[in-house]
Amino acid sequence: LMRIVFIFATLATLSSVVAFRPLSIFRSLLHHPISSFSTKPLAMSNIFSDVNLIRTDGTPSSPPSVPTALLFSSSWCPDCVPFVARLAAMYEEVNEDEKKFEVVFVSSDRSSDSMSSYMSSKHPSWLAVSYDDPKRDGFKRMFGCAAGSEASKVGVNPRKYGIPALVILGADGEVVKESGVKEVEEFQGGDELPESW
Repeated sequence: LMRIVFIFATLATLSSVVAFRPLSIFRSLLHHPISSFSTKPLAMSNIFSDVNLIRTDGTPSSPPSVPTALLFSSSWCPDCVPFVARLAAMYEEVNEDEKKFEVVFVSSDRSSDSMSSYMSSKHPSWLAVSYDDPKRDGFKRMFGCAAGSEASKVGVNPRKYGIPALVILGADGEVVKESGVKEVEEFQGGDELPESW
């Protein structure tokens, strides 16, 4: 008899759960929008959240959705000239058929006019962090990349890399490589990204 009572009690409990589950789900959807049940936003969107990304002409740009190289450079840096030229050539070759990676310029120029001129003449297709955006110096602190003359003022400590510096982010925004300078300097042509990127 006790066994029969237990079975009926179990069935009653299960039926109540099944019966009320749709209602509970409906109530949950009322209080939590569908978007809140989606997967976590890509880190690429997170790393560029609240960052004023611009194109060469100064118009705003949305965050990249492909692997991205953060370029720390300036117009006055002698070592940057050949490196930026090699990176520009690599950018054109790799992206010839489809966009496989993007470059976001983090300037160490001494004025917004110098930065704009540098972008227009050396890398007109790339994106940049706006000169007046505090995140420009924030990225320098985050990744430890800065010119020696600005490191102290910007608060880069420790300073891991001078300029030019190149931090490689995957399409998910995670750091793939702290320094991608070597791969650019050793690039032999082709339409494929370096394996380590």
